[in-house]
Amino acid sequence: MRNSTVSYWERITKTSIIIIGIVSACAVSAWGDYLSDRKEAQKLAGGGTNEAALAMFVGMAANTSSDAQKSDALEQAAMLAHTMKQDDKAMELARQIPLAPLSKTVQMRLMNEAHKLREIVDAFKDENIDAWPESIAAEAYHLRGKAYIQIKDGKAAAADLQKAIGLTSAGYLLTALADTCVLLLKDDELGLEAYRRALQFQTS
Repeated sequence: MRNSTVSYWERITKTSIIIIGIVSACAVSAWGDYLSDRKEAQKLAGGGTNEAALAMFVGMAANTSSDAQKSDALEQAAMLAHTMKQDDKAMELARQIPLAPLSKTVQMRLMNEAHKLREIVDAFKDENIDAWPESIAAEAYHLRGKAYIQIKDGKAAAADLQKAIGLTSAGYLLTALADTCVLLLKDDELGLEAYRRALQFQTS
């Protein structure tokens, strides 16, 4: 199954666009300043100056009253800390994200990267992800579904993967669902249907 995460910068850019979209028009100038700083921090990270970039993201989070901006900066800081192999710091930053669904999704992402899939189930099995924004819920359902596969709970895995597929189009989700149906649920009919859909997605 394909890794649940795409690239670090692709993922945070997509999430950031969603967050920015909910900001009111009166905050446009403030976002302009924030995005300028964000671009500079990304430039530092892209140039390998990770410590400086991390400090800048953390500073941006501390110096804004906007939950959207703070959440975006802390997400980027958490994932950058992870790439620097500072996993405890990364999780600490993720837990500080004020937008709860994003905070929990970033925590799941970090657990997945660390291959702590059972911990995802233990921590988030009772989360009502249906109530989360769709852009965040799709990733969360996928990560939790992958964790259920690891502990061989096929029914729960299939349910989460189907939820993720309903929110976003991705061939690897269909392949994961097919594998779950065939290998864990022993349902060849559903598995073959998911494989067909995955093949159609790949050839479309």
